[in-house]
Amino acid sequence: MAAKKVKGFYTDEQKRIRPLTEYFKEYGEQEKLEERKSELVEKIEKIPPLDGRPKSVKQAAILLKENKLMVVEDPELQILFDKINREHFKGQIPSTKIVLARLPNVRNYAFFIAFNDGRRYIVINVDGAKTRDVQEKVLKHEMIHAAGLIGHDFRFKIWCEVLDAPFEVSEDGRLLSVKEYEQQRMEREIQLEKEREKRRIEFFKWYKEKHPEEFVKPHARVIGWTTREGKFTVPRNNITREEQIPKNAKDIMIVTFDELGRPKREPTIVPTREELLQKYKLVA
Repeated sequence: MAAKKVKGFYTDEQKRIRPLTEYFKEYGEQEKLEERKSELVEKIEKIPPLDGRPKSVKQAAILLKENKLMVVEDPELQILFDKINREHFKGQIPSTKIVLARLPNVRNYAFFIAFNDGRRYIVINVDGAKTRDVQEKVLKHEMIHAAGLIGHDFRFKIWCEVLDAPFEVSEDGRLLSVKEYEQQRMEREIQLEKEREKRRIEFFKWYKEKHPEEFVKPHARVIGWTTREGKFTVPRNNITREEQIPKNAKDIMIVTFDELGRPKREPTIVPTREELLQKYKLVA
């Protein structure tokens, strides 16, 4: 009797989608299918059922496509859409309905969606955009998407400044202009850099305590030297060994480090390779 052919897929421990035939290779013959059904059900990923309170923009869009999402058209916002479309986009944005919806489980204040049947919507979440002023601002933001700009690249930033539209929503729910967003991003990068530097110093102190023999000589990083012909040469690779530096190299330029392992701003010049190797330990 021929073995029963198993169809379908499962998700393994590394979150990879694999055919079921590979799943059963680990457990012997395929006749043991019935014994493994209970284990198999736990591994198969299931899409969570949609309900009347979608938890994401994707779920809300699916409900809207099937006309199952409760929405209300807003004539005032529709007039504002038409006005901005004429004045800034020369009427090039196709006909789009502006609707309000209650989406308490969705973080987005609004979203734009276009279906294959030609229907286009800008859905404004009144649970996020609660005031008319906020609703008008997020409408301008979504109109830029409706005009064809999908991502938030430099062109999108320019249009946000032209329309005085918000660029992003902060973690605490505030609408951020391009300038405010860039300032917040810069502050966040500075804070992250401080945290990285703090961790690096802590690791350096720990390593120096565990391996004192590596710090008998001060560390140095070679960044260039002058050849016998008088030409300054910058190495392509990190210099960590003596033979990587030519014997006739002179005026070798190095970067030294302070007691916390931070490179000093001013480089140091060492006359010869012998003096360099005598005084310093080469590091990458």
